[in-house]
Amino acid sequence: MSAVAGALPSVAGLIRASPRAHPFRRLLRRRGAAAGLAVIVFFVAIAVLAPVVSPYDPLATSWSAVRKSDGMVVMAIWAKSVQSRDGGCGCLLWAPNGAGARPWSDTPAGRERREHCKLALEHGCAEGLLVHGESLEGRLPEDRARTVLGIDPKTTITFKVELRGNEYWARWGTTP
Repeated sequence: MSAVAGALPSVAGLIRASPRAHPFRRLLRRRGAAAGLAVIVFFVAIAVLAPVVSPYDPLATSWSAVRKSDGMVVMAIWAKSVQSRDGGCGCLLWAPNGAGARPWSDTPAGRERREHCKLALEHGCAEGLLVHGESLEGRLPEDRARTVLGIDPKTTITFKVELRGNEYWARWGTTP
């Protein structure tokens, strides 16, 4: 039995000699393959570290901003939410999330909108751009829109922000 065992190659020798035993070493010997592996590892690392590297939610949409040149608050207003009343126009800009009816108000974008409403109230006015599109059924357009057909950047609305109870409203087109 010992003569047969001596004639057979050792298992360790077979593993070392096998080209499949160390594919990683073979990969590293090929420059193109090693570069491809480095690119893949780089993109996987970015994907894994994305929540740490970027503090912004990729799905959050900001519908207002402050113009740097003059401090004017500029808001996107959904055209379908504009109401005619008392010879003028207006729309609800922000309202609290009472009884879960406006969950968007509690999101970072909703809190940002509330802060911009406060700034516009202090400033005396704000500017708005009309957004044309369709909201998803049962959702506010600020939260999730089915489609955004566009905004006409040449048409701006100058409006006053009014605080009605705990809601912020835009009002334009009438003289007080």
